[in-house]
Amino acid sequence: MLNKHINYLWFFLLASFWGGSFVAIKEVVNTVPPFFGAALRVGLALFFLTIMLCCLRKKVAVPFSIRWRIWIMGLFSQGIPFFFLFWGEQHISSGLAGILNGTVPIWTLLFSLTSPRTRNFSPLKGIGLSTGLLGICIIF
Repeated sequence: MLNKHINYLWFFLLASFWGGSFVAIKEVVNTVPPFFGAALRVGLALFFLTIMLCCLRKKVAVPFSIRWRIWIMGLFSQGIPFFFLFWGEQHISSGLAGILNGTVPIWTLLFSLTSPRTRNFSPLKGIGLSTGLLGICIIF
């Protein structure tokens, strides 16, 4: 039972940091160019993840032959989206950026439905996405 409450605590802590990050990004792009701000964010994440991996008792070994794939995946899944997020916040408010970023699961669903390799779409997933969309509409 205690584990369940700890998970809720972690969830709300993460949500508070995530929500505040859009305000922080707005301040960063008012001070430095968006590419530098995004690079700094991704670079700091790389630094701290490297420290975390070095502190693990069980070492994680990645074969040299696939490291370049991991870097390319990180570039397209983290680096470029953060650059566009930082660039976009020069032109819109941080609140609108947070709302638009909250629509990502809905866009993911729409794009996945056009794919021939769509995974099982359950009613529970539909309820979750509908609830998220309703929340975004209420906030907006």
